[in-house]
Amino acid sequence: MHVPRSPNTAATWGDGDPVIPREVQAAHDAAVVLGMLTYADPHTGRPVTTRLRLLDQGHCCGLGCRHCPWPAPQQAQAGRGQLRPPLPSAGARR
Repeated sequence: MHVPRSPNTAATWGDGDPVIPREVQAAHDAAVVLGMLTYADPHTGRPVTTRLRLLDQGHCCGLGCRHCPWPAPQQAQAGRGQLRPPLPSAGARR
């Protein structure tokens, strides 16, 4: 299931990142549809923060969150150590 993004987050990685396994992204998307702030990683059972919680926080924390919705410049400013390259285009993603 694909959860549409708001226009201000369309050009970032975060949820929908190709390095996130499909089943993990599906668990995230299902949690977002239900309005949940966290979900259990299907591989480890550990809690993972959804983009809803990250958007609610109002800024990038710089910790490298799996579903970080913030643009790369904001992530870098917050101190995120590893930034992924820019997205090729929003239309090219699932």
